[in-house]
Amino acid sequence: MHLDVRSIVQQISSSNPGGTTGKARTKREIRDFLVAVDHEGHRLDFHALRHTCGAWLATQGENPKTIQTIMRHSSITLTIDTYGHLFPASKSDAIHRMGRENFCG
Repeated sequence: MHLDVRSIVQQISSSNPGGTTGKARTKREIRDFLVAVDHEGHRLDFHALRHTCGAWLATQGENPKTIQTIMRHSSITLTIDTYGHLFPASKSDAIHRMGRENFCG
């Protein structure tokens, strides 16, 4: 499924829901926020929004199993392969924690 964000934005703009006219409306129309492809070629579609959701959950340190459930991944492997590099804890942090807990009482 591809969400055609540009047509949605155009429909909203053409209906003029907020009564914006003139200079302010023109300024909004030339920005590339929420267009299907911005000036750098980045694509905004449902998949991009979905991936952003998963990435934000990972960077916030959410449990991988919770992310798997929210993203509806068929396996935890898919979740870890996709977002594993974004989890905040690093290998060195884990090693230091293990050392403190096991050797420092």
